[in-house]
Amino acid sequence: MYEFDVQFGPPSHGGMRVKIVAGDQECQEDVSDVPCDSIRDLVSSLSLLVQGIGETTVDWSLEPNYAQWIFSRNGNDLDLAIKHSERPDGQLVYCGKVREIVHRVIKALCDLGAEQCGSDENLPNAVWSWPFPKQELIQLRALCATTLKEPAERGE
Repeated sequence: MYEFDVQFGPPSHGGMRVKIVAGDQECQEDVSDVPCDSIRDLVSSLSLLVQGIGETTVDWSLEPNYAQWIFSRNGNDLDLAIKHSERPDGQLVYCGKVREIVHRVIKALCDLGAEQCGSDENLPNAVWSWPFPKQELIQLRALCATTLKEPAERGE
Protein backbone atom coordinates (compact mmCIF):
# COMPACT_ATOMS: atom_id res chain seq x y z
CA MET A 1 0.00 0.00 0.00
CA TYR A 2 1.26 3.44 -0.91
CA GLU A 3 0.93 6.59 1.17
CA PHE A 4 -0.39 8.27 -1.99
CA ASP A 5 -2.16 6.50 -4.84
CA VAL A 6 -4.42 7.32 -7.78
CA GLN A 7 -6.68 4.96 -9.68
CA PHE A 8 -8.60 5.64 -12.85
CA GLY A 9 -11.52 3.31 -13.46
CA PRO A 10 -12.38 2.15 -16.93
CA PRO A 11 -13.93 4.94 -19.03
CA SER A 12 -17.48 4.24 -20.11
CA HIS A 13 -19.91 6.42 -22.05
CA GLY A 14 -18.01 9.61 -21.27
CA GLY A 15 -17.58 8.96 -17.56
CA MET A 16 -14.91 7.48 -15.34
CA ARG A 17 -14.36 6.88 -11.63
CA VAL A 18 -11.25 8.50 -10.18
CA LYS A 19 -10.01 7.51 -6.74
CA ILE A 20 -7.25 9.13 -4.70
CA VAL A 21 -5.88 7.71 -1.47
CA ALA A 22 -3.68 10.19 0.37
CA GLY A 23 -2.57 9.14 3.83
CA ASP A 24 -5.76 8.52 5.78
CA GLN A 25 -7.89 10.49 3.29
CA GLU A 26 -9.79 9.08 0.35
CA CYS A 27 -11.56 10.89 -2.45
CA GLN A 28 -13.65 9.19 -5.11
CA GLU A 29 -15.37 11.02 -7.96
CA ASP A 30 -17.29 10.11 -11.08
CA VAL A 31 -15.87 12.51 -13.66
CA SER A 32 -17.14 13.41 -17.10
CA ASP A 33 -15.16 13.89 -20.29
CA VAL A 34 -16.90 17.12 -21.29
CA PRO A 35 -16.17 19.94 -21.49
CA CYS A 36 -12.71 19.37 -19.97
CA ASP A 37 -9.93 17.26 -21.49
CA SER A 38 -8.81 16.55 -17.93
CA ILE A 39 -6.49 13.64 -18.72
CA ARG A 40 -4.45 15.75 -21.15
CA ASP A 41 -4.55 18.69 -18.72
CA LEU A 42 -3.27 16.42 -15.93
CA VAL A 43 -0.32 15.23 -18.04
CA SER A 44 0.46 18.82 -19.01
CA SER A 45 0.25 20.00 -15.38
CA LEU A 46 2.56 17.23 -14.20
CA SER A 47 5.05 18.17 -16.90
CA LEU A 48 5.02 21.79 -15.77
CA LEU A 49 5.48 20.74 -12.13
CA VAL A 50 8.42 18.50 -13.00
CA GLN A 51 9.97 21.46 -14.83
CA GLY A 52 9.67 23.53 -11.67
CA ILE A 53 6.51 25.61 -12.06
CA GLY A 54 5.09 26.55 -8.65
CA GLU A 55 1.35 25.95 -9.13
CA THR A 56 -1.01 24.42 -11.64
CA THR A 57 -4.67 23.38 -11.64
CA VAL A 58 -6.60 20.62 -13.38
CA ASP A 59 -10.37 20.98 -13.79
CA TRP A 60 -12.62 17.90 -13.71
CA SER A 61 -16.27 18.02 -14.76
CA LEU A 62 -18.64 16.37 -12.30
CA GLU A 63 -21.76 17.36 -14.26
CA PRO A 64 -23.05 19.87 -13.43
CA ASN A 65 -20.38 20.80 -10.88
CA TYR A 66 -16.58 20.89 -11.08
CA ALA A 67 -13.65 19.68 -9.05
CA GLN A 68 -10.19 21.18 -9.17
CA TRP A 69 -6.93 19.45 -8.41
CA ILE A 70 -4.61 22.24 -7.30
CA PHE A 71 -0.93 21.31 -7.26
CA SER A 72 1.55 23.59 -5.45
CA ARG A 73 5.26 22.84 -5.58
CA ASN A 74 7.81 24.07 -3.08
CA GLY A 75 11.21 22.53 -3.80
CA ASN A 76 10.85 18.75 -3.49
CA ASP A 77 7.47 19.02 -1.74
CA LEU A 78 4.17 18.95 -3.57
CA ASP A 79 0.79 19.85 -2.13
CA LEU A 80 -2.40 18.56 -3.69
CA ALA A 81 -5.70 20.16 -2.75
CA ILE A 82 -8.96 18.92 -4.23
CA LYS A 83 -11.75 21.47 -4.19
CA HIS A 84 -15.32 21.29 -5.43
CA SER A 85 -17.46 24.04 -6.85
CA GLU A 86 -20.24 23.20 -4.38
CA ARG A 87 -17.84 22.75 -1.42
CA PRO A 88 -15.18 25.45 -1.68
CA ASP A 89 -13.67 24.49 1.70
CA GLY A 90 -12.06 21.48 -0.02
CA GLN A 91 -12.34 17.74 0.08
CA LEU A 92 -8.75 16.55 0.31
CA VAL A 93 -5.42 18.14 1.14
CA TYR A 94 -2.16 16.18 0.94
CA CYS A 95 1.50 17.13 1.13
CA GLY A 96 4.09 14.70 -0.19
CA LYS A 97 7.22 14.55 -2.28
CA VAL A 98 7.08 15.63 -5.93
CA ARG A 99 8.69 12.39 -7.05
CA GLU A 100 6.25 10.18 -5.08
CA ILE A 101 3.09 11.92 -6.23
CA VAL A 102 4.12 12.39 -9.86
CA HIS A 103 5.28 8.78 -10.20
CA ARG A 104 2.03 7.40 -8.74
CA VAL A 105 -0.08 9.55 -11.07
CA ILE A 106 2.04 8.54 -14.07
CA LYS A 107 1.63 4.87 -13.12
CA ALA A 108 -2.15 5.31 -12.98
CA LEU A 109 -2.14 7.15 -16.32
CA CYS A 110 -0.05 4.38 -17.92
CA ASP A 111 -2.51 1.80 -16.61
CA LEU A 112 -5.40 3.85 -18.01
CA GLY A 113 -3.60 4.29 -21.33
CA ALA A 114 -2.96 0.56 -21.64
CA GLU A 115 -6.62 -0.14 -20.93
CA GLN A 116 -8.03 2.68 -23.03
CA CYS A 117 -5.70 2.32 -25.99
CA GLY A 118 -5.29 -1.44 -25.90
CA SER A 119 -6.18 -3.12 -29.14
CA ASP A 120 -9.02 -1.17 -30.74
CA GLU A 121 -8.07 2.17 -32.29
CA ASN A 122 -11.72 3.30 -32.15
CA LEU A 123 -12.21 2.34 -28.51
CA PRO A 124 -10.81 5.51 -26.90
CA ASN A 125 -13.31 7.82 -28.61
CA ALA A 126 -16.17 5.39 -28.03
CA VAL A 127 -15.73 5.53 -24.25
CA TRP A 128 -14.02 8.91 -23.76
CA SER A 129 -14.47 11.92 -26.04
CA TRP A 130 -10.81 12.89 -26.11
CA PRO A 131 -7.90 10.90 -27.55
CA PHE A 132 -5.54 9.58 -24.91
CA PRO A 133 -2.39 11.80 -24.67
CA LYS A 134 -0.02 8.91 -25.31
CA GLN A 135 2.85 10.97 -26.79
CA GLU A 136 2.63 13.57 -24.03
CA LEU A 137 2.76 10.81 -21.41
CA ILE A 138 5.86 9.31 -23.06
CA GLN A 139 7.49 12.75 -22.99
CA LEU A 140 6.53 13.22 -19.34
CA ARG A 141 8.05 9.87 -18.38
CA ALA A 142 11.29 10.81 -20.16
CA LEU A 143 11.33 14.20 -18.44
CA CYS A 144 10.83 12.53 -15.05
CA ALA A 145 13.63 10.05 -15.72
CA THR A 146 16.10 12.91 -16.18
CA THR A 147 14.68 15.44 -13.70
CA LEU A 148 13.25 13.59 -10.69
CA LYS A 149 16.26 11.55 -9.67
CA GLU A 150 17.07 10.70 -6.07
CA PRO A 151 20.35 12.22 -4.76
CA ALA A 152 22.10 8.84 -5.06
CA GLU A 153 20.98 8.55 -8.68
CA ARG A 154 22.47 12.01 -9.37
CA GLY A 155 25.81 10.95 -7.86
CA GLU A 156 25.47 13.10 -4.75
